[in-house]
Amino acid sequence: MRSLFIILSFLAVVVAVIMSILPFGSLVFAPALIGFVFGFLALKRSTTNKTFPKILIALSLLAGLAGAVKTYAFQNKVSEDAQFEQRELESQQEAIETLEELEELEEPTDSIP
Repeated sequence: MRSLFIILSFLAVVVAVIMSILPFGSLVFAPALIGFVFGFLALKRSTTNKTFPKILIALSLLAGLAGAVKTYAFQNKVSEDAQFEQRELESQQEAIETLEELEELEEPTDSIP
């Protein structure tokens, strides 16, 4: 039973670490909590060697902490680029002028039946 808890805790910790690196937001807390619970159960079932369950518990706590810092401390903000907006406006004005020139060139004459 101890080995099952260790395997499940290890898998959950790996998923939590991967999710804390990638932009998953607060979803990282679920595998971190699962890894912590199974690591704690493995620690309680251990009689002699308790180092690996302690490492799994520490890694799950670190992954949860990293996810919390990434979610709540760093805000993703989109800033406005004034130069890009100006270039886009100029491009639209040039396109309108070009279309007006093309319309003037393509106006049919009334003398052709």
